[in-house]
Amino acid sequence: MTEKTITILIVALGAAAYLGILLSIPFRTKKAMADAGKMLLPLKNGIPFKVVCLFLLAALIIAVIPMRNFAFYLQVVFALVALMAARMGAQEAAGIGHAGIYENTIISGTYVVRFDDILAIPTLAYEDDPDTVNVDKTTIEIIRKTDAQTVLLLFDSEEKRQEAVQVILKIRPDLKQENEE
Repeated sequence: MTEKTITILIVALGAAAYLGILLSIPFRTKKAMADAGKMLLPLKNGIPFKVVCLFLLAALIIAVIPMRNFAFYLQVVFALVALMAARMGAQEAAGIGHAGIYENTIISGTYVVRFDDILAIPTLAYEDDPDTVNVDKTTIEIIRKTDAQTVLLLFDSEEKRQEAVQVILKIRPDLKQENEE
């Protein structure tokens, strides 16, 4: 295989994967909403401009690969970076228009967190402690059970965050009790 053939192959595979990611958005949205339940509290949606920019950037990176004489490994790296950007855009796009706290799920930005997957909300244990400093009262930190991943939900104001905490604790009161012990 010649270098030109390899470049065309990398670009074709990258473009096909990019298209697949774009086409997956409705399925991602459907999966997130499948058993979310009734919306209890709407949250701030993602920024559509950011999503469009991610998709355009990813397409631009893939389009630039054959225009320059990059080494093979750089072509692969650029294609993978473009696909990562497209995947991030697809995750964000799936939640746009659906961000909120539902009966069974929290959808915010790129995160979809089921209530039965929440292990803890650690900030609830120490946020009101007078000895604790530098607690951001516009975020909620959630630790998941399945992969111990930390999810950070951002809010515009302390009031909106407090409202969200109240809704979460109404659904899962055990989260506050575990954190107080």
